[in-house]
Amino acid sequence: MANGTQADFDGDGLGDACDDSDADGFLDDVDNCPAIANEDQADADGDGIGDVCDDDRDGDGIPNGRDGCPDTVDSGVDTDDDGIDDICDPDDDDDGVNDVFDICPLDFDPAQIDLDGDGAGDVCDADDDGDGIDDDIDDCPRQPNGETDNDQDGLGDLCDTDDDDDGVADERDVCPLVADPDQHDIDGDGIGDACDPTDDRPFEVRTPEEKCALLIADEAPTVERLRHCPPPADDGCSVAPGRGGHDAPWGWLLLTLGLLRPRRS
Repeated sequence: MANGTQADFDGDGLGDACDDSDADGFLDDVDNCPAIANEDQADADGDGIGDVCDDDRDGDGIPNGRDGCPDTVDSGVDTDDDGIDDICDPDDDDDGVNDVFDICPLDFDPAQIDLDGDGAGDVCDADDDGDGIDDDIDDCPRQPNGETDNDQDGLGDLCDTDDDDDGVADERDVCPLVADPDQHDIDGDGIGDACDPTDDRPFEVRTPEEKCALLIADEAPTVERLRHCPPPADDGCSVAPGRGGHDAPWGWLLLTLGLLRPRRS
């Protein structure tokens, strides 16, 4: 067999052109690893040196012994600093969850919580509650649509335990949206005086003016109105003689006679 160079890799007296030193089926002059059997002749980086005898299999300039990804060209990123480049690290954030299943593959997140179920874990989700408002400006980042903030304290009412900031928790506050630290509820209806649209106080606790106004509005019997409503001062209008030696305005006289308006049935 022609052997112009007379090369003899293993020095056994047989030229490479006709010698298969590693007995892998490839003659030494075409074998990319003539000293180590490699029947597949694999050469990942295509440098002519078979992988089994190549000190830098991926050809990235980093020797296999120091290369975190010896068979893949490194990306230069090692998120978890474990010495394995992210490109071939099965768990880039080292949280114990394989990247294939990790909802935050680049952020340590062993709990794998995903509040809004969007496939991005809360640790790496810019909008945890999925309401379209980023967490950094969302006043209720873990409850959707919580943008009403009654007391302007930076917490949306949905996630604020004291919406009126009066120091009383909403669950115990008789006026949860109106500040009323004293929690007065004079009629005991569960609605604090500060936000009660109706005044259900007992008649006995009202002022004389309030009693009179209620009796007139309710068309109470004349005798009741006389008891609680003082006669109006003389306004200079026509008067009629009254008992007791003083003149009474006509309106008061009619009131005493019960002639103002008939009581509704």
